[in-house]
Amino acid sequence: MIRKEIHPSPNGPFTIETAIADDHLPLVELLAKTVPDCSPETVWELPWSWTKYRVAKDSGGQVIGAAMLRCIDDHRTEIRGLAVASNWRGCGIAGALVEDALELAAEMEKEVVCVTRKPTFFEQYGFRSTFPTWLDQKRRSFRESDDDGDAPRIAMRVCDPLEA
Repeated sequence: MIRKEIHPSPNGPFTIETAIADDHLPLVELLAKTVPDCSPETVWELPWSWTKYRVAKDSGGQVIGAAMLRCIDDHRTEIRGLAVASNWRGCGIAGALVEDALELAAEMEKEVVCVTRKPTFFEQYGFRSTFPTWLDQKRRSFRESDDDGDAPRIAMRVCDPLEA
């Protein structure tokens, strides 16, 4: 699905669009330089997964942020590799990429989950902490090792708003 959206920011406008072949190397560089806000794809996985990425680009066409959705079963998809270039942090790019992922997942009629070290960031988009066992098991089924750092991660899923 190819979509392009234009967003204003303090650093200038940026677009969000489906990654193209020319974005492969900039994605490798972005993910190598940043600590993603949710579980990353590794640079070794990118040759097979770059087509699933949505990228944020500045007005000159440079990749400044990225995120992907990975289907984990018939009902759920996971946001992975959410990353923003350091000089563009605080400009709304991560939020725009999360909102974009939520829209794409809604079109696929899938629940959205993520594993993150920044749960409060995702809470503003309707995510709530969830029991991580099933998600960790699904994620590990994609590869033998799931070691992407020592910091604790929180499994989260999008929830309906709580009624008062």
